[in-house]
Amino acid sequence: MDTKSDPWPHRVAPRQALDFVPTARWTLQRDDQLHPTISGNKWRKLKYFVLKALEDRHDTLLTFGGAFSNHLAATAAAGAQFGFRTIGIVRGEDADLNNPTLRFCQDHSMQLERVSRLEYNGKEDESYKDELHRRFGRTLVIPEGGAHYLGVNGCMEIVPREERDDWEHVVVPGGTGTTAAGILLSTGSETQVWLYSALKGGDFLKDNVRKLLYRFLWDEDAVEEELNRLNIVSDFHFGGYGQVDDELIDFLNNFYRKTDIPLDPIYTGKMMYGLSRAGLDHELSSPSLHPPVRAKTLIIHTGGLQGIAGINARRESLERSLILYQG
Repeated sequence: MDTKSDPWPHRVAPRQALDFVPTARWTLQRDDQLHPTISGNKWRKLKYFVLKALEDRHDTLLTFGGAFSNHLAATAAAGAQFGFRTIGIVRGEDADLNNPTLRFCQDHSMQLERVSRLEYNGKEDESYKDELHRRFGRTLVIPEGGAHYLGVNGCMEIVPREERDDWEHVVVPGGTGTTAAGILLSTGSETQVWLYSALKGGDFLKDNVRKLLYRFLWDEDAVEEELNRLNIVSDFHFGGYGQVDDELIDFLNNFYRKTDIPLDPIYTGKMMYGLSRAGLDHELSSPSLHPPVRAKTLIIHTGGLQGIAGINARRESLERSLILYQG
């Protein structure tokens, strides 16, 4: 790729109708197919960070994540493709540097620094960021998960501008609210946005989205008006972030057999499980809990398939069922 003439090429995600639930008017947008290693919404979130780093002549991208972080893996891949040194601050001094995700990062020349959970929790402190700049030089620091107005900027391109008013509902999984914020800003006032939380107690995500929206709108009333279109579903985290069970694994394998679409087990897989349950169980189909099945709905596949190997390795050690397809 000629990154000088086309530093971040425009790519259009393929779409397909979903008939997994009868009568549903669902369209799946395959952001997982935007790039083989800068996966899904990470392709969106990292775009303007990379362009800023190129413009400001930074030579290093530094970011944060857990031991199985899609964001770390995608940042490592972006650094390798666009010619940046990359540094990953990894949560937990006991993180296994040889797990599939962190091995991928190292194979793409990312320098990994494991830190205590206490130190990691202070990653937003300005004094800590100053220390990172002193240690690592001319570095662009990217927040965990790309949770920043530059990340939102990229996510505003998920729904094309010409489709601003086309969808009754747009559905996305998330852990920081960055993707949902971008979708709110790029869709019309009649579109409901559904955020399926990958974390237990995901209602806090509304505050995250509020802060991100304010960076664009600078008006509290305008922010609250946008938030009125945001619906957060917190019922399908399967015990918390990164947790899975046999029921979810069976669903992922069954969904793949019927549709030939691979889902990751942390984000899109849990969202699709929740949507499918609501579509098949009328008691769960309340419009206040899930998007109506018959409404014109765009569902975003946010990628993250690299995480399958790590989940399978963990489950294999416990002699549990595995995901039967690869990321």
